[in-house]
Order: sequence, then structure tokens, then C-alpha cells
Amino acid sequence: MFPEVIDDWRSRQGSADYRNATPMMRQCMVKAVNEDLTELLPRIRQEVLLIWGDQDTATPIRDAHIMEEKIPNCGLAVIPGTGHFSFLEKPAQFRGIMEAYLK
Repeated sequence: MFPEVIDDWRSRQGSADYRNATPMMRQCMVKAVNEDLTELLPRIRQEVLLIWGDQDTATPIRDAHIMEEKIPNCGLAVIPGTGHFSFLEKPAQFRGIMEAYLK
């Protein structure tokens, strides 16, 4: 009905990676994002530190809390005011968390 409105809406959906992917790659990305691997989390035996942005809309903080609960020996550090790329948004804070963890 309004092709320009529909095209504009479509151009703003999904990540830049998704928008720039080939149709075949988009199918792979959708499958990977929609696959629920929660039942496998308890099998992780390595010590884990999750670093999450509290404003992450790509992978919401509720997912971090689920992972923290399900993975044995898992910690969660939340960086306030950051999204999915907290390491780029607040690199000094991210680095400080990593350095403390690795000591």
C-alpha cells in the first residue's frame, strides 16, 4: 500500500550484519538466534564470566541471568548504560573487569 514506508521499516529491522547478509546467510542467522540451548548450559565445566550491558536489546539482560543460574561456576558483571557492545562503549570499565577476573 505504501511501499516507501514498508521499505523504510524493513531497513531498520535487525542488525547491520543481518541486513547486509545474503538470503542464505540470513536463514543461518535466524536459525542460530532462535535455537534454544539452555538445557546444555549445566554441562559447561569451565569457569565463566559473563560481561553484559544492562541496555542490551540484542541479547537482553534476562538471558544473562538465566545463563548465570544454569552454568556452574559462573559470574556476571553488568556494565550500566551499555548495550550489546559494552567493550566498545565503555572500554576502560570492560578492561578493568577483565583484568580483575584474570588475576
